[in-house]
Amino acid sequence: MNDTADPFDRVVERERRHHAGRRGRRARRGLRLHAWIYLAVNLALIAAWLAEVVMFDDTHPAWWVPVAAGWGVGLLVHALLVRRAMPRRAPDPM
Repeated sequence: MNDTADPFDRVVERERRHHAGRRGRRARRGLRLHAWIYLAVNLALIAAWLAEVVMFDDTHPAWWVPVAAGWGVGLLVHALLVRRAMPRRAPDPM
């Protein structure tokens, strides 16, 4: 945007950039929360599976793997959507 633009247009552009940045921060925060919950739940599932193996017998298959893989695909899609929604930064003119 050039310096001779209408003051109203400059304000609108500044607000647009502000809100785009805010949406990006919220999207990244949501992704981080999703990743931490994924990690915590899957660690709990692994612990439950290990307890099952130790207490009963060691022939139980790793039933937590398909759960982790399926949820991992969902987490990957979430990450791709967040990355796609991020505002593009203009390259530095140097």
